[in-house]
Amino acid sequence: MTFSKVLIDTNVCLDAALFRNPFASTALKIFEVAELRSVELIISAHTFDTIFYILRKDYSIEKAY
Repeated sequence: MTFSKVLIDTNVCLDAALFRNPFASTALKIFEVAELRSVELIISAHTFDTIFYILRKDYSIEKAY
């Protein structure tokens, strides 16, 4: 079975963005597959808010954006 669209959980995005071990390498591979146009990744709208909220704890507003 081949998937053309895959819903990505917020934590997968955070693992890739923040290089959170032990899942960072797997999360980054998921995004690499999408860059090769093998699959289309979809995330929920609230994922952006959640990522910003978590990044804002450790970074300035400018860096979080």
